[in-house]
Amino acid sequence: MYSKIRGVVLNSIKYSDNKLITNIFTENFGSQAFILNISRSKNAVFRTNIIQPLSILDIEVSYKPNKEFQHIKDCKPFYIYKSVYYDIIKSTIVLFLTEVLYKSIRSENANESLFNFLLNFMIDFDSKAEDYNNYHIYFLLELMKYIGFYPYNNYSEEHCFFDLKEGNFASFPPNHKNYLDPIQSKIMSDALNLGIKHQIVLSHDSKKNLLYNILLYYKFHIIGFKEVKSHKILEDVLA
Repeated sequence: MYSKIRGVVLNSIKYSDNKLITNIFTENFGSQAFILNISRSKNAVFRTNIIQPLSILDIEVSYKPNKEFQHIKDCKPFYIYKSVYYDIIKSTIVLFLTEVLYKSIRSENANESLFNFLLNFMIDFDSKAEDYNNYHIYFLLELMKYIGFYPYNNYSEEHCFFDLKEGNFASFPPNHKNYLDPIQSKIMSDALNLGIKHQIVLSHDSKKNLLYNILLYYKFHIIGFKEVKSHKILEDVLA
């Protein structure tokens, strides 16, 4: 029996000349791996140009629990991006977000709230003509809410050391080295407070450190979270 669902592409690996192994975060079944028979032909069921990082798809799938690879009968764009693949800054941000998501979302359980967040974020991001250079930072902070390790923002002059392990601000340096100093802790707190509607004003170096600290926080709270390599490219593009 086939189900019609939506999904967001997280990762694709070429398996052979005409096959892709594609990881898709689906609205109904969480993160799933699919094998797709692809072609560049106009008459092909699956064309390579629709399987792009964070592309949003309408999928007709025969879902079988516990199967390593799912089968897709049909696949079409749900939303066609107008700018994210054609703007150098946006496309680099998308590659970065794709890598983070792929390394963060492992669950095969449905998470409708997370799916709707991804959907709405990407459509909003695509529509932006300016003031989107901080969207990746906002995304990382918001994603923590849906995965389940959002920090407790109790920052104050007294609580000015952000504990990366505990996810809160302490009065004194913890008895381990995984914490932020008062300056970096204030920047983290400000970023948590501002959200997407406000652009946090930081120097390039301060923004670079903030991104590094957020990714370090991810590493402490997601088992097996590996180094994100694309953030170095992102830093160069945003410099």
